[in-house]
Amino acid sequence: MSWIQTHTGKKFDILNIKEEDIDIFDIAHSLSLQCRFNGHCDFFYSTVEHSILVYDIVKEYGHDESLLSALLHDSAETFIGDLCAPFKRLFTFNNYRMIESKIEEVIQKKYKCYFHNLIIKQADIDALYIEYKQLFSNQSIEWNIFNEITPNKYLLEKFPLKFWWPKEAELYFLDIFNELYRSEYIGIK
Repeated sequence: MSWIQTHTGKKFDILNIKEEDIDIFDIAHSLSLQCRFNGHCDFFYSTVEHSILVYDIVKEYGHDESLLSALLHDSAETFIGDLCAPFKRLFTFNNYRMIESKIEEVIQKKYKCYFHNLIIKQADIDALYIEYKQLFSNQSIEWNIFNEITPNKYLLEKFPLKFWWPKEAELYFLDIFNELYRSEYIGIK
């Protein structure tokens, strides 16, 4: 069996991904219920709230053309979950990465966005730094990722985390998406 049933009742076949199987309601719902950092943070903090934070940071940068990409950058996790970044870097998950890339490709095509650019990468690191500082009371371990890519530390005070309940985060995500999508596709700027 290579398929899952989505929240909206679609049959999402991981080996046969089609645009019509991608639904923004599934993305918002699923990511609102997934806790970042495999749940090792001090409070429940959803992937959808993380996505909104990355969106807010890209908006702060003034890169409006990347806002939809920022909001949707982790949307493949809707269908395959997430592996912690250290595992993704240390091990060769060829099948996982291949499937993740295919899902991202279909989502990017459907919503006409692109997740893998330097703006999104920097915003993701900035969000990670904010999350580290606000979600982990025990900061006795240095996260080496911040030596590889320097976060914009001034953003820490500007973006306090909200710790939304899942349904609240889901609805806020959908509101942002609807505004971006409507603007993009009916010419509102």
